[in-house]
Amino acid sequence: MAASSPPAKPSPRLVVRSSSSLAAPVQDAAASALDGSHLMLAGGLTAADLSSPAIQIVSGRSDRLVGQLPGAVHDAAAVLLGRDVYVFGGGNGLAQLDGITRIDRSGRTTSAGRLPAPSSDQAAAGIGNTAYVVGGYTGTRWLDTIVAWGPRTSARVVAHLPTPVRYAAVTAVAGRLLIAGGSLPNGNASRAVYTYTPGGRVLRVATLATPTTHAAAAALGGTAFVLGGRGASAGTPTARIVAVDLGQRRTRPAGRLPQALSDLAAAQLANRIVVVGGRGLRGTVATVTQLAKG
Repeated sequence: MAASSPPAKPSPRLVVRSSSSLAAPVQDAAASALDGSHLMLAGGLTAADLSSPAIQIVSGRSDRLVGQLPGAVHDAAAVLLGRDVYVFGGGNGLAQLDGITRIDRSGRTTSAGRLPAPSSDQAAAGIGNTAYVVGGYTGTRWLDTIVAWGPRTSARVVAHLPTPVRYAAVTAVAGRLLIAGGSLPNGNASRAVYTYTPGGRVLRVATLATPTTHAAAAALGGTAFVLGGRGASAGTPTARIVAVDLGQRRTRPAGRLPQALSDLAAAQLANRIVVVGGRGLRGTVATVTQLAKG
């Protein structure tokens, strides 16, 4: 009698464990984990669509203002390297910025370097002691670059994407950079999922079921998740959570957010993913949602 095939491994899913609120709504903020209990939120857009200089520390059920960036900024990217958070570029409503700002845990800021080009609308993640900044917009052109930077090295372009992209969802998983979706120069939203291994090449590894941009990404237990986002048109947020299976090179539905959100921030804290702010069907939100595997 032939041996039966092992049962298929169930697709990972995220479920809501708790919800709370920030003191004020925010979207397009840069977020980074600080430790297993706290994340840092930097800049963003207020409910009045104004850039913010605020630096906040968010825990499960509270947030507190700990400092201010050198200037108001939105659509920047943030990465934890060592004990400090570094914020890359961003826009202020008038121009794109090229500064790299170090923020210590007390909220104090210092200049740490510059990007090769001013940019907003990028995303970033850290692998080891290096931050990788993906795509973006200079104010006149879209970027196809992956820029590497570390506290002891200058910013440098280490790879190019097949096409320029803004608002991609980016996270680090299994020693690789994962890049999902984003806005394309032709006005469409992308379905492509790429990986980049430091020192290697950009490879397409999967395809999203639906074109998605303005989403967030975070990894949990070796699985990358794409959270929320929207289509090419403004005002089309989604509550979808998508798991990316790198082994099988495919994507799978993995739950839903409590509400449809684009322009949200997300970070892994211990055994959960925390989603902060974003833009819903009625505007900018102040929600903080903790997700765990269920």
